[in-house]
Amino acid sequence: MINFALLGHPAHYDHVADLLARLRPGMGAEKAYAHKKSLGKAFEWSSTFAANEELIVPMADGSQLRGKLIICTFLPEHAHSPKQMAAAYQKTRDGVRIAKQMGARIVGLGGFTSIIGGTLGDRLPYEFGIATTSGNTLTAALALGQIKSLLSKLHWTLAGQTVAVLGASGDIGRACTQALATQLQVKRLILIARNRAKLEAMKFDLQATDRGETEILVSTRVAEARRAELIITATSAAGPLLSEADLMPGTIVCDIGYPHTLAYAPEPRPEVLLFHGGLAEAPFELPITHYSLLPRPDILYGCFTETIALAMAGRYESYSLGQGRITLERMQAILDLAQSFGFRPAPLYRGNRLITDDDIAAFGRYAAALREDR
Repeated sequence: MINFALLGHPAHYDHVADLLARLRPGMGAEKAYAHKKSLGKAFEWSSTFAANEELIVPMADGSQLRGKLIICTFLPEHAHSPKQMAAAYQKTRDGVRIAKQMGARIVGLGGFTSIIGGTLGDRLPYEFGIATTSGNTLTAALALGQIKSLLSKLHWTLAGQTVAVLGASGDIGRACTQALATQLQVKRLILIARNRAKLEAMKFDLQATDRGETEILVSTRVAEARRAELIITATSAAGPLLSEADLMPGTIVCDIGYPHTLAYAPEPRPEVLLFHGGLAEAPFELPITHYSLLPRPDILYGCFTETIALAMAGRYESYSLGQGRITLERMQAILDLAQSFGFRPAPLYRGNRLITDDDIAAFGRYAAALREDR
């Protein structure tokens, strides 16, 4: 019997190849890549499954919570048409069913499983009688916590800055936008998403609450993000929409996307600061780095952290599910709960590379010089 389950999926085929090489002795990465097309199809034809690793969470009273990572066998790049989305949703349903059969009382939806679950509303917890959460509320809170920590180290404020939110009409993007406009009061917000009508509605609501202190622009063009000093990406894109190589010098990017919304340059650019947002540092380790693609076993996605924190508190509830329900109050409440168990916003990483205080200081000097030149 387990207490919680975490649903995930590979980020892309290269991830599948790495997993196959790990899970099947004799496969080897070269063979996996040589048969990419056929193995990719075989993976998507295979059934959702529970990974072998046991996830043990120690509690303060000496007891333990037990969990499982469940792999939904679809790829984001193949989940766009109605037929593909229906297939991915079925794989997600299968994952929740497996979690229920294993005795889990709460399921965390990771990556595209949360997008699919959010699109289809509250069906999963009612269908299976088990709490289900996307973790979007804590993910947004953690990303903002990472941004605030970074700005503190740079001795910056957002009061005079332009910030772009890519994927602004989604749950995480909308939550970040609320905080930027009403709490951090940035000078200018550029809201970017595919649906202009949703963006215009967001703009109207924000202008009604922030007393006109923040200039709000909307666009459906991804390239508009390059006008900002700070870019927050929280899209449902299956692949990169922006390239690190094309960013203006002095730009900070908080990339919350899974898979990444940015195409990383081969080597870091010292005049650009790009980090993976929405992550938590846990007070324990979980053996899932080969599945999560995160740099350390104590670094977790916000969606998984929300699930585990709720289980640790004995709160088996669908805290984040459906769309448009995240509030600043709920973000603070779930962040406080996670921090009470020792979680905190993660250090900044660019892929698997830690961004050090020296890196931040060097970027700050470069950005300051740019501002003086302007």
